[in-house]
Amino acid sequence: MRKALIPLIILLTLTFIIQPYPTYSYEAQFREEIRFFVTKDAVVVSTILSGENITLAGLEEESLQGVNSCRLIASFVAEWLPEFYILGDEGYRALPLSPPPKEGLTLIIDADEEVRADQAAEALGRVMKAAFTQIGVEDSKYIYYSHCNFRYICQILLGTLPNFDGGFTNLVRSVFSEKSLQFIVFEAARSQMGFSKQLTLQYAEARSLAPIFDLDAILSGFSNTTASKDVGESRVEVFFADALTSSASLPNNVEAVNFIENLSSKVLFKVGVEEKPPLSKIELIYYPPLIKVERVVDVGVVEAAEGRDTVEVTLRVENVAPANSLAAEDLAVNEDWWMGKFEFVSGNASLKDVTLKPGEKVEIKYVLRLTEKTPSDLYVSGETTPITYTYRLGDRSFSGRVYPNDVRLVLNKHRPTLLVTAEPKEPSPIESTNGLTLKISNVGTRSAFDVTVTLAGSKVASKSVLEKGGSWVVEVPVKPECLTQPLQDVRVSVGWVDEEGEKMVSANILPIRFSRSTLGAPRVSISQTVDASPDGDGLIVNGVIKASIESANRTLIKLSAQIPEGFELVGGNFTVSGRFMEASSVCEGNVEQLFDYVLRSNCSLSFIQPPFLAEVEWSGFTFRVASNSYAYAGGLKVNLALSKPATFKGSTSDVKVSIINLGPFPIYDFKVWSLNYSYVAAQRLERSVYVIEVGQTVTLDFNIRYLTAGTHQYTPIAGRFVFSAQNQTLNMQPVTVLVEKPIKLSLTPPSSLVEKQEATLTFTLSNPSSFTVYNVVAEVLLSGAETPDTAIVIRVDELKAGQSVNKTVQITPSSVLSLKITSKVNFSFEGEDLEGEAFERELAVAENLQIRYALPVAISVVVIIITAYLSRQRVVKEQAGEQRKKAVDV
Repeated sequence: MRKALIPLIILLTLTFIIQPYPTYSYEAQFREEIRFFVTKDAVVVSTILSGENITLAGLEEESLQGVNSCRLIASFVAEWLPEFYILGDEGYRALPLSPPPKEGLTLIIDADEEVRADQAAEALGRVMKAAFTQIGVEDSKYIYYSHCNFRYICQILLGTLPNFDGGFTNLVRSVFSEKSLQFIVFEAARSQMGFSKQLTLQYAEARSLAPIFDLDAILSGFSNTTASKDVGESRVEVFFADALTSSASLPNNVEAVNFIENLSSKVLFKVGVEEKPPLSKIELIYYPPLIKVERVVDVGVVEAAEGRDTVEVTLRVENVAPANSLAAEDLAVNEDWWMGKFEFVSGNASLKDVTLKPGEKVEIKYVLRLTEKTPSDLYVSGETTPITYTYRLGDRSFSGRVYPNDVRLVLNKHRPTLLVTAEPKEPSPIESTNGLTLKISNVGTRSAFDVTVTLAGSKVASKSVLEKGGSWVVEVPVKPECLTQPLQDVRVSVGWVDEEGEKMVSANILPIRFSRSTLGAPRVSISQTVDASPDGDGLIVNGVIKASIESANRTLIKLSAQIPEGFELVGGNFTVSGRFMEASSVCEGNVEQLFDYVLRSNCSLSFIQPPFLAEVEWSGFTFRVASNSYAYAGGLKVNLALSKPATFKGSTSDVKVSIINLGPFPIYDFKVWSLNYSYVAAQRLERSVYVIEVGQTVTLDFNIRYLTAGTHQYTPIAGRFVFSAQNQTLNMQPVTVLVEKPIKLSLTPPSSLVEKQEATLTFTLSNPSSFTVYNVVAEVLLSGAETPDTAIVIRVDELKAGQSVNKTVQITPSSVLSLKITSKVNFSFEGEDLEGEAFERELAVAENLQIRYALPVAISVVVIIITAYLSRQRVVKEQAGEQRKKAVDV
C-alpha cells in the first residue's frame, strides 16, 4: 500500500500569487509538438513547447547541482470520470501522475544524493512559492509534494509562454481551462550543454472512438490552425490505443505506424511554418481478421460394419472480427488428418484462396469411411491441423494461422467421446472481462463420467455424468492480464473418465476480445474538509472525509493518507499504520460515507495535509482516486500587546503586533495593515515583506483611540500572504477590549424657575465605570442668572467605581425667558487626562406676575376712576348751565 500511496500523495493542491512571474526567453526557435492519445472512451490532448533557452526565472542552475532531472507537475481535477482510470497507472500510463489529486503540485527529482534533491526542492519551492515536503523515494527519484491553487500556477506558467500568433499551443491554451482533468508540467533534464527544458500543457476528456476520427471534433479549429512563424517546428502525433490505421487513405506526407501485437497505431506529420495541417480525419481499422474454426463430426464412434462405418465431417471457418476490421485473404484448408484410418468418400476436403470479410463464414463437408478394423482411438489435435490466411494493412502483408478443436474418434468399440466447440462473446463496454460459450456434446455410445472443464490449468466447471447423446453448455469467463490487453487466444480443455481411464480434448482456439475500457467502473468521489486551529501551544486539526461511490454494488473502499510531520492521530475512525492513517468500509450501492480524523501537534507549525487515496476493486483490478489536499500556515504566529485593553471611551492605547514565522516553511508576499472600526480609530500603518524566513519576525507599532463604549472583540490588523503556492489571509485571535462610559455630570433641576425668585440646582458627578478615577473637575456656566458669569466648579480628588457626588447651588434667574447651562468634565485615568460626559441645557423661566403686573393694574384703576369722576363732573356742570339758561329765558 505504501508504494501505491506514493504516486497519489505525489500529487497535492495549491493557491497562488503572481509576483514576480517566471519568464521564458526565446532567443532560439521553439519546437511545438501536439499529441493526441486516444482510447475507446477518452482522449488526452497535450502540447509540448521546448527550446534551448526556456528558462524559469529565479531558478539558478547552481541550485540543481547533482540533479539529473526534475519534473514539476501541477494537476487539477474538476471531475474524475471512470473513463480516466485506464489512462493512469492501471492502464496506459498516459497521465503524468496517477491518480492525480484535485489540486496539487508534485515535484520528482532524479538526483545522485538526497541532500542534492532537497536543495533543488528548496530552490524550486522558492521560485514557485510552494511548500514542498518529501513524500516518497523510488530508487534515485525523490518525490515532493505541495498543496497549491491550480489557477495560481496557471497564471505563473501560462503567463510565461512566449507571445506569438497562431500555432497549436495557443489553440490548446484557449480550451484548456474548460476541461475536467488538467496538467501543467515543467521539466528540466541535464545534457552536455546544461539543462534542456520543456513545458507541457495537457488535458483529458471523455470521448467515444468513431470509425472516422475527426481531429476538429476533438480540438475545434484544428484544421484551420496555421503553424506560427515564431515556432521553428510543429509536429503532430495521434496515438490510437485501440485501433489500427491504414496508410492508404492518408496523404503522402503523413506517416502511419501500426503495432499489430497490441492493436494500436500512431499517425505522425509535420506542419510547415504558416501552413495548415495536411489532414483532419483519419480512418481507423479496429482489428485484423479474427478467425474461428470448428471441426464437427456427426458421430464419435465408428465401426467397420455396414451402416456404422462412415462419419460426416463439417469444417466451419468464420471471421469474427467486428465491423470496420480487416478481411482474411488467401485462406487455405486441406483436410488430410484422416489418412491411414479412413478413406475419402464424398464432399470437399479443401479450400483455396478464400476471402472472408468481418462477419463472413464458409464451411466444407465431407464423408469418410473407416478402413481400420482394430479397436482404437483416433485423436486429432487441432494444433496439428492449422488453417492459414493472410491480410493486408496498407502496403504491408501479414500472415496468420488458426487452430480448430480437437477431435477424438473411437474406432470399433463402444465408448463415450466428447466433441467440444467454443463460441466467442462480444466484449461488454461496462466490463473488463469477457468470456466464451463452450458447447460439450457426447457423440459416443456410452455416458462420460467426471466431466471437467479447465482453463489454463484451473477448473472452471464440472459435471458428474454426461449421458450418451447429451450436451452441456458452459459459460467460461476470461479475464485479461491487464486492462490494456486487446486480445487473448484462449483454449479450453475438457476431460472425462471412461472404463479405460482419463481422456481429454480441447476446444478450438478462440481470439477473445476485451473492451479495454473502464467505462463501467465505479464512479468514486472523495474530498476532505479540514479545520485547523490553535490548541494551547500546539495545533488541533479536525478532518472530515466524504467518499461517494456510484454505479457499484457491494464495494469495499479503502482510504489512506500520510500524517503530516509533527502530528499524531488522536481521534476519529482511522487507525495508524506507520506514518499513515487508514480506514475501510463496505459500500452498498450508490452511497455516500463520512470518515473523520483528529490530529494534534505539540507546537505551532505550518503543515500540508496530503490527499487521501481511495482504493476500490472492479473486475479484479484495483482503481485509485485521490482527494484534495490542505495547507495551513499554523507556524505564522501573531502576538498582540495593548497598553490599555480596558479603559474609557476617548482613551488612546498603544498597539504592538509581532508576527513570527515558526516554520518549517517560508512565507511569501506578506502584507499587513492596521484596521479601523466603528469603535476604534487606528493610526494608518502598512507593511510589506517579500519573504518571511523561518525564525524571522515582522512587527507593527501604532496607536488607537476608543470611540464607543462597550465590550468589543478587537482584531487590530489584517494581512495576506502566499503559503504553499496559495493566497491566504492572516489569521489571529481577536482580543477582548473593555471600553467604559466616562464620568458623567448630570443636573437635577427645580420643579419650576420664576424670574427674580431664588431656586436650587443640584449637580451630580457619577462614575458608571468599574474603575476608580482621579482629579475629577466639572465646570458649569450659567447664562440668565442674576449672579455674575462665574463658573460653578465641582472638584473630586477620587471618584470610585459606581460612586456619585452631588452639589447644590442657589440661583436667582433674571428677567429672561430661559436659563442656559453649559458644562465640561475632566478626569484622570492611568496618567491620561480624559473628557467626561458633560451636558448643555436650557431651562424655561416663568414670569413673576406680582412684580411684572400689580402696579400697572392699580395705576390703571386710579386713572379710570379719576377719568370717570372728571367725566361726571363735566356732565353735571353742563346740566347746571342748561338749567340756568332756561330760567333766564323764562
